[in-house]
Amino acid sequence: MRRDWVKAAIALCLGCGGGLLLVELAVRFFVPRPFWEFRDATSDWQVDDRIGWVNRPDLRAFTRLSDGRAFFFETNGDGVSPAGCARDRRRGVLRVMVFGDSTVVGRAVLPTETVRARIEARLRGRGIDAEVINAGVQGYSTDQALLLMERLVPLYRPDAVLHAVCGNDFGAIALGRAYGLNKPRFIRDPGGLREVPPAGNREVGMLGSGLRHGVQFIATYRLLQPAIFALRSRLGRWEERQSLGLAWEVYYCPEAMERIDWGLFSALVMRMDACCRGAGAKFFLYGHPALEEVWDPFVEHTMRARGVGAGSYDRHALEKRLAGVAAGAGIAFVPMIDEFLARKGEGPFHLLPLDPHCNARGYDVTAERLVEAIMRCERVFRPAADGCSGRCCRPGGATGW
Repeated sequence: MRRDWVKAAIALCLGCGGGLLLVELAVRFFVPRPFWEFRDATSDWQVDDRIGWVNRPDLRAFTRLSDGRAFFFETNGDGVSPAGCARDRRRGVLRVMVFGDSTVVGRAVLPTETVRARIEARLRGRGIDAEVINAGVQGYSTDQALLLMERLVPLYRPDAVLHAVCGNDFGAIALGRAYGLNKPRFIRDPGGLREVPPAGNREVGMLGSGLRHGVQFIATYRLLQPAIFALRSRLGRWEERQSLGLAWEVYYCPEAMERIDWGLFSALVMRMDACCRGAGAKFFLYGHPALEEVWDPFVEHTMRARGVGAGSYDRHALEKRLAGVAAGAGIAFVPMIDEFLARKGEGPFHLLPLDPHCNARGYDVTAERLVEAIMRCERVFRPAADGCSGRCCRPGGATGW
C-alpha cells in the first residue's frame, strides 16, 4: 500500500511539473515578450551611505530590448549619463540636468530615445548649443532625488534642472526601505526638514535571492506578477501600495488623495528649488504622464473594475495638486496631460501593455513640452557684456525670443 502511495505521489509531481513546463513554454512562445521579460534594475546600483543607492560609476551595462535592438547603458564617474559628460562645462553651452526615477533613466528605450536625448535634440534643433545630463536613478523617490540633486548640482552648475515626479513618489517618501534596501527619509518638525539617514546597507543584492531571484526569470510568474503585486498590496500599508504605483484610487477618491503627505512633498521640492537657486539654476517640476492619466483603455478598465462613474474619475487629479504645490512655492511647473490627450492619434505613448514607462514617442512629446518651458524662461539664458559668461546665451546674444 505504501509503495502504491509513493508511486501515485511521484506520478502527480511529474504530471504537475510537466503541466507547468508546458504552460511556461506556451507563455514564452505565444505571449509577447513585454508581458513577461525580466531585467533586474539593481544591477545598475551601488550602495550609498546617505542616499541608499546610486548608479554605479563608469557603468557599461549591455541591454537588449524586447524588439531585439541592443545597446550599452553607460555612466560617467559620477553615475550620470551620457558617459562622456564632465563636470567642467564649455562656455556658451546651455546645460540641463534631469532628475527622477526609471521614467527619467529610460532603460527600456534606446539612449537616443530617452527624455534626456530628446530634450537635447530639440534644443539643438532650435539653434541652441545644449548639453542635457541624465541624473535619474531607477527606484528613486523625491527625497532621494533631492539628496542627489544637492550633491551634483553644485558640481555640474547647470542652467536648468528638471525633476520628474511619478505617482509612486508620494508613498515612497514615507518609507525607510524600498527594493530590499534601506533609504533615507525626511520628517517635518518646527525647525524644517529633519533628515533620517538610512540604516547601513551592506551591499546591493539581486531582486530576491536564491530561489526568489530565480523565480523572477519564470515567464509564467512574470505574466502573473501584476496581479500578484496587486493582491499583496491590498494586504500591506497604503504607502507601500502607493510606492508600487498601484494606488489608482487617487483619481476617483478625494479621501485617498489626502493620504498623501503634501506638506512633506512640498517641503522637499522647495528645498530642491533652493538648491538650484543657490547654484544659479532654474528649477522646473513636472509629472510623468501616467497610464492612468493619458491611456484611454487603462482608464476605462480601471473604471469598470472599480465601479467608478464617468464623472468621478479625474485624470488631472494628481497634476492639479502638483501645480498647486508649485504655485504655492513659486516653482515653475510644466503640465503634461492635456498635451498627451490632445495628441491621442499619435500614441500609444507607453510601453504597452502595462509598462508605465514611456516609449520613444512618449518621451519625445514630454521633451517637447519641457523645451517649450525652458525656452520661455528668461532666467535660463544669462547674457553678459561680452555675449557669454560661461552660462548660455541665446543665438546672437539675444535675451528673449
